[in-house]
Amino acid sequence: MRYIYNMRLLWLILLFMLSALSINAQKGFSFPEGVDKIEIPFQSVYNLIILPVEVNGVGMDFILDTGANKSVIFNFNGIDSLNVNPGKTLKISGYGNQEPIDAYYSDNNRININGYANRTASLFITVDQQLNLLPTLGVEVNGLLGKDFFENALVNIDYLNAMITVYKNSSMRRVKRSRRVEAIIELENDKPYINGKVVTAGIIHPVRILIDTGSSDALWVFQDDEDDFMLPEKGFDDFLGIGLNGRVTGRRSKIEKLLLGNIELNKVTVSFPDQDSTTSNNSTQILSGSIGGEILSRFNLSIDYRNKRVQLQPNEEFAAGFFYNMAGIEIRAGDTELFTYYDDGRNDDVNTAYGTLRGQKTVNTSKTVNYKWVPSLFIQSVRKDSPADKAGIKVGDEIVRVNSIAKANLTLNNVASQFFKNPYSRLKIKVKRGEREKKFTLKLVPVID
Repeated sequence: MRYIYNMRLLWLILLFMLSALSINAQKGFSFPEGVDKIEIPFQSVYNLIILPVEVNGVGMDFILDTGANKSVIFNFNGIDSLNVNPGKTLKISGYGNQEPIDAYYSDNNRININGYANRTASLFITVDQQLNLLPTLGVEVNGLLGKDFFENALVNIDYLNAMITVYKNSSMRRVKRSRRVEAIIELENDKPYINGKVVTAGIIHPVRILIDTGSSDALWVFQDDEDDFMLPEKGFDDFLGIGLNGRVTGRRSKIEKLLLGNIELNKVTVSFPDQDSTTSNNSTQILSGSIGGEILSRFNLSIDYRNKRVQLQPNEEFAAGFFYNMAGIEIRAGDTELFTYYDDGRNDDVNTAYGTLRGQKTVNTSKTVNYKWVPSLFIQSVRKDSPADKAGIKVGDEIVRVNSIAKANLTLNNVASQFFKNPYSRLKIKVKRGEREKKFTLKLVPVID
């Protein structure tokens, strides 16, 4: 569901009334007068936090990214027009193995998120290269929201309930010490780092860890030539994702343990990006890495940039295992189609490993018949010798049912989530190939134990 708040008239009034005070105004996000707490619902997709935002009065959807020190707009799909203040063209870099890209830099723009507003926002807008995540995520994403969101508030992220709460007061809610990690964060280039340890082959390695809400993976570890860290024996080369600078490739494996204070996570999936896909800013002599949504979503996360503190409290998903795609299927979203179904009360919410999907756009024409636009989902790739490959699933097959998830509720998020949980269980998939429908049953086997 999109939460769009039209604040354009209010902005014009405020700018007119406060123009004489603009020199002394607080930079970054701030609260309305008399408000100490704001709740912001978000959409959780592949462990990413997608927020409804307004940029200069235009509704967009941004990924909340602690790994970004600036906010970036990289996709204008669905946006008719956007006015930004005059600026200049610069080069920006991100993950990926291509050259830096041109971006238009503009200051003093307005971003509003449910009343939590920034009147002096800096924006990078990609000029020639647009990044369309719709086929990959199944939802439209226009950009990234970076460090400005965190600078002037205590930010609590409740992954299970898909809710962010920003507090004007920085006092962290106390919980029993045995059930939480509280650590000092070091801000480097406006990005939050904490210290942890990884264990491989029985050897403990200190690691400096970026808290990265803009990554859906569990753990990335970056290697320099001088590191004495040895890659785990079991693993496979893979495409890791898409960055602003293109494709990121590397090797996937598992480590024995990740230690965060007094909390221990076992058999954690880990990615080792190729050195030519990343630019490391590690200024220390220890290993560097990042933790993303697959780990962070197992906690209730509180981040306090002003006092340089972070708190992680395990939630109900903490004990869930870490697995790679056990089906061996990658899927993509195609065109949407109008789907008709009879409402028996079961299609309102869809619970997945990544959260609850709510508020699908539905038109009610009677008490029983509903019409809904749903995406077509297609098999994009099949890993060789995987359960899907052995069962006979082919690239181009259209998915029409997965276990008990009928077509009216199929999304990239809730279908893909089935591939990463319940090892050694059986997964039933119905596909459409040409004019025929075919049924398959897969046994999900962990890629790495």
